[in-house]
Amino acid sequence: PLRICMNSAMPQPGSKKSLNDLLIKGPSALADLMSVNLGFRENVFALTKDLSKFYQCVEADPTAQHLRRVVWRWGQETEEPEVYITTTVNFGDRPAGCIAITAVRATAEKYEEICPEAAWFIRNRTYVDDATAGADMREELEAISSGMEAIVEKGGFKFKETVKSGDKLKDAVHLPKILGLRWDTERDRLLLEIKVNFAGKHKGANLEPDADLDNVEASLPGVVTK
Repeated sequence: PLRICMNSAMPQPGSKKSLNDLLIKGPSALADLMSVNLGFRENVFALTKDLSKFYQCVEADPTAQHLRRVVWRWGQETEEPEVYITTTVNFGDRPAGCIAITAVRATAEKYEEICPEAAWFIRNRTYVDDATAGADMREELEAISSGMEAIVEKGGFKFKETVKSGDKLKDAVHLPKILGLRWDTERDRLLLEIKVNFAGKHKGANLEPDADLDNVEASLPGVVTK
């Protein structure tokens, strides 16, 4: 398989401008992260879902599709190149986040009658592509979960697997993540993942393993810097 990666922030040699320099970001469309994190556990039972290929599910405006073109000769220098366009919103484009989030919320508003509770969670408890919901009864949670899937499908979106309170853990070491926290679904506890490393870094990678938290004082360097 061949994957073509785009860098919308890369300046062009002549103009020194990138594609993102020419695009309007749009208003902030993110839900308040604190509200989403707190709201995630305001009910007895909770769930989280990930939207699959979040940005690529939204069609780009026909005019915007020609802002980026890919010219390809299939390795044949003597052949006329074929020209390709991007037909969907591209991750990394300046307005991509605002466009995709707006599309999800508009879908929830348009198909709210399918399940009003599910539509509310999609609009108010979704952070980028992480959707959360909760209920005080398991049966109600299952109904909301099904409603969320039915609603987003109407807009061309699809959820990946659903993680719920009480789910048996497949891996007790690598717990599922939700909004930057680790979630022990079996015991229904949210955990902070703490790592301590006093070694330097090279090209973003730590030079030594993380310190043992049970005996972290033994790993302290002679001089503790910021």
